[in-house]
Amino acid sequence: MFKKLAISGVLIFSTLCSSTFALANSEVSVQATKKLENGFEIEYLENTKDYQKIKFTNQETKEVEYLEVVIDENGQAEYTAYYNNKVTVLNQDATLGYELNLETNTTKTIDLSESKIDIQAVAPEEPGNYVYQTTFKSSKSFDTAIVSLIAGIVASVYGGPITGVATGIATFLYSTKAKQFWYVTDLYYYKDFPGKPASYTKYYAYPDYTNLINSIWYVGF
Repeated sequence: MFKKLAISGVLIFSTLCSSTFALANSEVSVQATKKLENGFEIEYLENTKDYQKIKFTNQETKEVEYLEVVIDENGQAEYTAYYNNKVTVLNQDATLGYELNLETNTTKTIDLSESKIDIQAVAPEEPGNYVYQTTFKSSKSFDTAIVSLIAGIVASVYGGPITGVATGIATFLYSTKAKQFWYVTDLYYYKDFPGKPASYTKYYAYPDYTNLINSIWYVGF
């Protein structure tokens, strides 16, 4: 589902971006236009239910990055980070990606796939009209110091738009020079519409799933 986009006369694989959500409905809420977070100014240039464009400015180096997210009619997300004359595209769950170097016009494949382990968990409280399904844990490794790309990887875990919590996790990982995070996801479905999924994901800084960074509820389209 990678789309093609023309940039500086070069055809590249492209994706795009989106926003915040509530557990009880899938409407994306509008966030502050700008905010300062862990050394970055974060500005939502566009912010709708199925498209976002976010600008990250490093307050120390003044370097600028962009992240776009597009969510298609099936609720599948793609994430595109623009930085240092490079463009990186990630699919949902960040299992596969492409990096295009605009200076050399070369492309390389990125594999961020990790095994997911189902775990026996005490069923959490079921919120509202949602029914608990299962819980699994996994991790994401990334050899990058690109905060926009880290934000895309964080959001790809739940497969939705970029939220304030997601940028907070990403800038925290960047500021601590982390190269990996671990997460646990509870999956739900809507009682009256089983095809409408929901998830609750907890992000951790340590491999024993401790030092909780933050957590995100997401309701799919």
